Amino acid sequence: MKQDADSPIDITTYEPTTFDEGMNNPMLAEVLELIGRFGGHGSEKARTFLSFERDSLTGQYAFSIPTAETLQIVTRYSPIVEIGAGSGYWAMCLAACGADIIAYDRYPPGEAAPTAISERNWHFRRSWYKVNKGDELTAATYSGRSLLLCWPPPENPMGVRALDAYIKAGGHTVIVIGEMRPLSMGDINLYDRLKALTLIDRRRIHGWPGMTEEIVICSCR
Repeated sequence: MKQDADSPIDITTYEPTTFDEGMNNPMLAEVLELIGRFGGHGSEKARTFLSFERDSLTGQYAFSIPTAETLQIVTRYSPIVEIGAGSGYWAMCLAACGADIIAYDRYPPGEAAPTAISERNWHFRRSWYKVNKGDELTAATYSGRSLLLCWPPPENPMGVRALDAYIKAGGHTVIVIGEMRPLSMGDINLYDRLKALTLIDRRRIHGWPGMTEEIVICSCR
């Protein structure tokens, strides 16, 4: 399943498996329906349309599109703690694949909106899974689980703070999903930390058109 990092791969070229078809994954189902409606498999028209629809779909579901191939990779590293889980959509899909996962976010979307504008979760309007309230330092409480960071916010220290807390507590494995550059997600310190760890796996995933989404898995020991 390794891919050439320069190959043209995105969700419009993804071929759903029977596993995809049998699981509850409305985000993927909606994306595939749109691809079929606007040009079909691998078409530029579908890529262009999905780029316009990305903000709407990510606000409803998650920042990255879960597919069977990626979910099955992550599930191998169960039990998992996800920090910055947003709506809990990835946690829901991973749990459906058999993963033991606990999800946390500083501002779970299901809680009442706080008074301060800066403390509201503006990205997600609903929860798909139980998302507990907790910040990046919560990662230290779960050093026995693999740490999942899916699209940590760009130019923001949240991701590296979670990773540092996790490593300091004795954590063993970190899984990062997203576009691996600071202007897209995380900050430069997150990438410096990841480079210092032992790489287990790194590969392209079928993500949003126009982006180079990857999954990176590292050992922290």
